[in-house]
Amino acid sequence: MAEKDVWFEYVSVPGRFSAVPVSWKGWLALILLIAAPTAAMLLWGAPLLRQHKLWIGPAVVLELAIVFGITLPLVIAKGRRRA
Repeated sequence: MAEKDVWFEYVSVPGRFSAVPVSWKGWLALILLIAAPTAAMLLWGAPLLRQHKLWIGPAVVLELAIVFGITLPLVIAKGRRRA
């Protein structure tokens, strides 16, 4: 059986989940998952948010939800559970 390509190592216990990139693909994925939504919000969302200041908080929460919503399944799919 071929060994799967491991990008992350993670620990999952009740109440805690932590992951560490262990290959260049993991680091690249992590950087892109943080940089892409942040850049999109700054480039396209900033002009709109300046007009509607009440939306800044929900926009940041939505950005973080997107990042973590994609990162968690990616880590589980491309990661190895650490004992």
